[in-house]
Amino acid sequence: MNIRETKIANGLTVVTDKMAGNQIISIGVFVNIGSVNENDSQAGASHFLEHMMFKGTKTRSAFQIANEMEEVGGAMNAYTDKEVTAYYARVLKRDIKLALSIIADITQNSIMNAEEFAREKDVIVQEIKMIDDMPDAIIFDKFQEKCYDGRRLGKPISGTEDSVRSMTTQDLLNYMTKYTADKIVLAASGDIEHDDFVALANEYMSNIKPTGDSDVEKQTYCGGCTYIERALGQSHMVMGFEGVSYMDPSIYAVRVAKVILGDGMSSRLFQEIREKRGLAYSVSSFRCGYRDTGMFGVRAGCNDDKVTDVIKLSLAELNKMKTDITKEELERAKAQIKVSELSNLETSIDRVCYVATQLLLMKRVLTPLEVIKKIDDVTIDDVAASIERITKTPPTLAVIGSGHDVEALYGNFAK
Repeated sequence: MNIRETKIANGLTVVTDKMAGNQIISIGVFVNIGSVNENDSQAGASHFLEHMMFKGTKTRSAFQIANEMEEVGGAMNAYTDKEVTAYYARVLKRDIKLALSIIADITQNSIMNAEEFAREKDVIVQEIKMIDDMPDAIIFDKFQEKCYDGRRLGKPISGTEDSVRSMTTQDLLNYMTKYTADKIVLAASGDIEHDDFVALANEYMSNIKPTGDSDVEKQTYCGGCTYIERALGQSHMVMGFEGVSYMDPSIYAVRVAKVILGDGMSSRLFQEIREKRGLAYSVSSFRCGYRDTGMFGVRAGCNDDKVTDVIKLSLAELNKMKTDITKEELERAKAQIKVSELSNLETSIDRVCYVATQLLLMKRVLTPLEVIKKIDDVTIDDVAASIERITKTPPTLAVIGSGHDVEALYGNFAK
């Protein structure tokens, strides 16, 4: 990777990753603002704001925003997460100035047209209802809510139907003032000259207010259990513990642990729960890292009467990893991570997201080779220690299905 970084006068960070010869340029504005920045009355504001950015500015209508990008063959999209909101585009090299002018326009000059606002409310409410119709999605949200009970990190990114319905255009305009230069990384990847891109950043992004309040209190993990009674034909279960922050040095050992436990057909969970016993069609491990904390656990879909068995076996495999990880498992996990790390950087848009997110959250970019070196340094003892640390935290369990006594299930899990 060929990475260069510059701060322009207002404190906004500009970063490029030059891919010589790649005529497809990807650019993005990445903002360190997400659902964790919302208070109760603002629930869903980050996500709603992301939607509304595409609905018109002082100089462009919603149609003009889409048409100007697509008439040159470009594509534009966005996403909202717990700690990051991103707006990005992919265009030919010759159209990079146009792409940045549009992204800069929507992220600074959105007018919150009343008709578009009312229409988008309905769209987002439908999105919330759609998630509620997806058992594996809704139970993961409920799991995270219980992990961080009462904290902002536990709130759903989309908000609730009530919070979205009660929001006004002025609420979003006020919330938009959180987009200050100190919380923004502007990134580009492709056959691009860094100094030229910095000049464009000065042209289009220099008027952004330099700083704003840091309004996020420390997020702390809780644990507990939650249950949704719903006749589905099968149950969906998420169980886990507190993981580690993305700033924690042990994150590399945790990545290896996650692969050994439940990534792929050779993983412990897949072999023990699906292949040997046929208890679940879908079973896997997961990890999530945030600024202050993280999550680590197992998710599975199985028949209602198999949930207890899946919980017990998952916990047993996790506990066995404290003492019986083999060298073959360790090396296989490392190889899987290396392939994933490198294959995720094949396109310019992959690289933009990779570079910008690291710089935004961790204040530096670790190249894939640096990450691979850290993965290579992980030992069996490191992985075992990470599991020991994780399983000492209070457990969390979330189940959706029929006929369960979740307190009894949790009691078995928490022993």
